[in-house]
Amino acid sequence: MIDYAKIELPVEVGARLLHHPALSFIGKFDHATGAVLGDAPCIAEYGPRTAIGRTNDTATDRRALQFIVYPSGRTILHGSFHKYAQGGANWGDYTFTQFAATVAELCDTFNLDPHMLRLLQLEAGANVEPPLRTSRTLQAIVCHREGHPFGPMRSSKGRSLGIVMERDQYAVKVYDKGRQYARPGELLRFELKFTKAIEPQRLGIYTVNDLLNPGAWHRLRARIMDIYGELFIAEPSIHLPRLNASQRTFVELARSPHYWQELNRGARHKARARYAAIVERFAGSNLKDALGRTLDAKLNDLLNVPLQASARGDVFTDIPAGYATPSGERFHGSVKVGIRSPRTSIVDDSSEGDPLQRTTEEQRLTGTATGVRRCLTCGRDITDQRPGSRYCSESRYGKDGKRCRNAGSNPRNNRLRSLQRIEREPLLFDHRPFVVAETMRGNASA
Repeated sequence: MIDYAKIELPVEVGARLLHHPALSFIGKFDHATGAVLGDAPCIAEYGPRTAIGRTNDTATDRRALQFIVYPSGRTILHGSFHKYAQGGANWGDYTFTQFAATVAELCDTFNLDPHMLRLLQLEAGANVEPPLRTSRTLQAIVCHREGHPFGPMRSSKGRSLGIVMERDQYAVKVYDKGRQYARPGELLRFELKFTKAIEPQRLGIYTVNDLLNPGAWHRLRARIMDIYGELFIAEPSIHLPRLNASQRTFVELARSPHYWQELNRGARHKARARYAAIVERFAGSNLKDALGRTLDAKLNDLLNVPLQASARGDVFTDIPAGYATPSGERFHGSVKVGIRSPRTSIVDDSSEGDPLQRTTEEQRLTGTATGVRRCLTCGRDITDQRPGSRYCSESRYGKDGKRCRNAGSNPRNNRLRSLQRIEREPLLFDHRPFVVAETMRGNASA
């Protein structure tokens, strides 16, 4: 799924990389200042005082990642993780576990911390076998959402491999991956490129380490499929002779992005529904649905998280048991640490009284099992109150009873709901011994 990335490294990393034996920098440069002394044409793109180095593994031709060290010390790493991992090509599948292994090796080789590798740009997508020939599939893709058109991709060796649609913060690329690498059969690449860091940040993805969390891949998959669902793809298999004049005119107009641009949001929604109804009645197949199912299934397959038990005491639980670096050391996959609090009672039933609160669900289960009904707020035994009572009686307990009812109905001051919200997320430690009910303090003092 993950392909190209542009990453900002800490300032102190740049000077260290200039001396790294695994990097070959272009042209002659001053090791002390990073100033480039050569006049190679490729250096001019970044200025005369910038050192550009590529990974130097001639045995596997792995030169897909490039380090750029600026005079200020700012260091950028950019390139394709997919190509780096697979010998300079990216026509095959690139799974979650392969990506995790690549990051582990890269960080081990260049002494990098994935938590400190801040993402500036990111590409994610998949290579799929389309239901039609790749060329016909590309021709059928018309526009995005409000009629934003696709254009030809920049040519490679005098030829354009596909189409691209650019928005303010991201771009969608769809192209013939099989043709790019002269592969047999049909192979289509659907790719979403985040050109601004704000887009992946909305998905909770800030650093390379965040990409080692399977949840990030789930969110990327959902975002890719959301944008795919917003595309208008004309159906090539519509049987035009069966359409009446109005339907035929509509189908022909819908093939142009300009038609969709002239419609307001409500009209576009109705036009999409009308087109879908025509496809259902008069088409032999549904290209958009078939390609969407194939793409979604491939993205799901790439998230091949191993089903293995978590190691005891391993609080980095988003990846079941971590990954091992080439040296055999443990490589934890997420900065989001903690263990999910077990859904057990936070009341010590063996102690006198109820010094701690417990969740509503737990109290209901306890009451069902023992026949004892307790106040849902403070846990006091209210079995002798009228049937159906859920809180302490105000007539019997005065202000304490009213406080219990208010706590149960006020979402902001409801301690039980606050605890439930806390327990939904992973926790660093068992919080239950530190939870003390203010209502019980008042009862004890009374």
